[in-house]
Amino acid sequence: MNNTLQKILRKVESVQVGLLRVENKNEKLLLQARAGASQDHLNCIIEKNNKSDSLLSRNVSLIQKDKQDYLYISCKVKEEIQNKSAVIMSMEVLKACWFTRRSKGSVSWLQQKYTYEALSNNLDLAS
Repeated sequence: MNNTLQKILRKVESVQVGLLRVENKNEKLLLQARAGASQDHLNCIIEKNNKSDSLLSRNVSLIQKDKQDYLYISCKVKEEIQNKSAVIMSMEVLKACWFTRRSKGSVSWLQQKYTYEALSNNLDLAS
């Protein structure tokens, strides 16, 4: 597993909670999620919502904030298990960014700390 991805996923596990953003054609959903990691996959648990359809094979984003750190992770849902009160998802990480808030005087900005991007399996041969 990529060393940068390991660092980002360890931070996700330490923060634990975040918002899972799902975009439909008609609407955007923000769902509270509890997050964890196993090897190179991200796992999330969300409360079952009457409006929520299956998220299997859909792209979602996890957003987390912890003190001065901000995490933004784009994923594709690979597995989904539903029970009476919750949905458990296993997701493949497509892109992950970890930013840290910096400031000097009254000016503040986000500085990129780590970035990970999965390699695409759809590589074309060079001619």
